[in-house]
Amino acid sequence: MEKQHELQQIEVSKINFNENNPRGESEEKITTDPQFKQLISSINEFGILMPLILKKTGFDYLLIDGERRLRASKVSGIEKVPAHVVDSDVNGRILAYQVHMLRKDWSKITEVKSLKIIIKDIVGSNPEISEIDLKRQIKEITNAQDDRISDWIILLKYDDDIVEKVTNGIFPMSHLIQNENSFLNKIKALYPNILNTFSEDKIRNILARKAEKKLMGNTRFLMDTFKNVFNCESHREEIEILLFHFIEQQDINIHKTYEEFENIITPPPLPTPPNQPGKEPDTSESQEPQKGIQVGDNTGKKKPSQLTTPVKGSRKDETSKEKPDLNAYRQISLTKTQETKIKDIRPKFETIGKTFSDEELEYIKEAITCLDNFCYKAAILMIWSSGISRILQYIEKNLPDYNTSCSTMKSNPTSVYKYYAKTFQTSAANIEEIRQASLDMQLISYMCFKKFISEPDFKKLKGHYDTRCDCAHPTKITITPNEIISIFENVYRLVHTNQNLK
Repeated sequence: MEKQHELQQIEVSKINFNENNPRGESEEKITTDPQFKQLISSINEFGILMPLILKKTGFDYLLIDGERRLRASKVSGIEKVPAHVVDSDVNGRILAYQVHMLRKDWSKITEVKSLKIIIKDIVGSNPEISEIDLKRQIKEITNAQDDRISDWIILLKYDDDIVEKVTNGIFPMSHLIQNENSFLNKIKALYPNILNTFSEDKIRNILARKAEKKLMGNTRFLMDTFKNVFNCESHREEIEILLFHFIEQQDINIHKTYEEFENIITPPPLPTPPNQPGKEPDTSESQEPQKGIQVGDNTGKKKPSQLTTPVKGSRKDETSKEKPDLNAYRQISLTKTQETKIKDIRPKFETIGKTFSDEELEYIKEAITCLDNFCYKAAILMIWSSGISRILQYIEKNLPDYNTSCSTMKSNPTSVYKYYAKTFQTSAANIEEIRQASLDMQLISYMCFKKFISEPDFKKLKGHYDTRCDCAHPTKITITPNEIISIFENVYRLVHTNQNLK
């Protein structure tokens, strides 16, 4: 930004109001605000202490910043006001931003709205500007961190009501990031014809509305599952129609669209023709068996699961009834390495069995039983609950430290927990209130804040938590053997054997 002109005294009658007020306030809202009366009293006594920012327009001036001060000056009958006169809208808005942020008299939403106008002016004056150069200019203006600037670049492409909801913590920024990276960018690269009907901004806001109505699933589904739609190199014409329909019909759920995609690439099998007259159906058992884990011996009966080393509090099976062969419904193929790693999970937990509370122990026993029977989703729910139980036990020992730490995170959300801290509970009276009101993300954020885990490990647990949430609700998620191994191993390493949680 070029150096500003010297301070001038400008006649009030020559200054025109600007409809692009970052505060978004109407004249009525300004003049009926009790603080406006205080401003009038201050101006009458001391004059205008902070100059207005104006742009010369012919014989008059356009107000860039200082609407409240200008209106108060008119009420007070002041004829001239101090002002900086700048040569462009963007320079004026940058100066206004820096002055207000220095004085800390702007709210978060006003700051973001101001940046939105600044970015619009920068791009408007240089439509060919690259994202790298745009980020560099924003950094010069705001001195913000790179990740925050990247979030702003995405956020400020949306309508003001979405911007306000995200800024106030009502709507998660992560949805907008994945809508942009995992959907819109793919449309631009692979299905540009759709942009002939819908502009980028139109698609952005449609996706945001869908996410707000819980029609986009969670970000993990968009990243890990729906990507198959864009990665599919066949059936391009049918997929384009499917995506067009998803965008056009604003109440269609993304899971429904994914089911339609699966039907496109894997059509339902044709009905089996009836047996020919005079021929008996083939009932021989000479067909080749399905590949996968064989649960049972050569008699076909399932062998009961047994502990190699009893975990504290475990009991032998009290019934002799044969358990149903769960694997008969779905064969799960494992590599030898995966099979070995899954078998190693039980001994790991048995080794530290004496350290478990009764609550943890119950969760872990169920988790391992589910794992033995290939019930991967249930296993994830149980092992995650065992880890949360361990964290809660630690918090209960020093509840004031938990409340203080969460208050600090909430007032200064700058780390990996910045998107979650605004909703943190900060005044729990007992552990039961935490069980009821503190989300799991708050608990693992607390671990990161206390440096019990690193930021990369926080992100691992956050990913496992997303998977846990997918498992707890009706979604199309498929759990792979490697994923179940990773979740068990990280809960074991980062929670159950974490020396800080003793």
